[in-house]
Amino acid sequence: MNKKIATEFAFGIIIIIAIIVGGAVWLSGNQKAEAPTSNVKTTQPAPQPAATDETADWQTYRNEKYGFEFQYPRGWNVKEIQDGVIALSKDNLPKNTININITNNTEGKSLGEITQERIANLQIQKNSTDVFLGGLPAKRVKDNGIVTYNGVYSINKEHIYYLYISEESQLNATFNQILSTFKFTE
Repeated sequence: MNKKIATEFAFGIIIIIAIIVGGAVWLSGNQKAEAPTSNVKTTQPAPQPAATDETADWQTYRNEKYGFEFQYPRGWNVKEIQDGVIALSKDNLPKNTININITNNTEGKSLGEITQERIANLQIQKNSTDVFLGGLPAKRVKDNGIVTYNGVYSINKEHIYYLYISEESQLNATFNQILSTFKFTE
């Protein structure tokens, strides 16, 4: 008799398990997919303050003869020292003067050739970086002289443009901002 009870009990357990599994399969097939719910609240990000353009109130220097312009901080002085030589200064200290030299490229040299000549003449360090000036390819270099200068060379048409400032200057960040506003107008 114990064997009969044990068999009936096992058979009952199997039937209960089959009903549970069958019901779960039937429910999963017949339920509509519901969008998952979340307790996470979505909010709009807080508006960020508009980025301020540090050059917004700067003045513009334009040179028609050599076809370029750039912006510079109010209160600075721009002097055309001679034809093709422009000095931009905040306080008239030589180390804080940004210089722009424009020379003729009568031989039609490339930017690479000009850079290599200056390296050969020990005028600039061997490492240079490819950059852009006014949308044109340029070279960022360090000039070796009595004072070391940070500078940028570029060529537009028949002119070579060289903009530089003393490495000792506290105005190198401003120099970079001025470079970012430089445009060729021809």
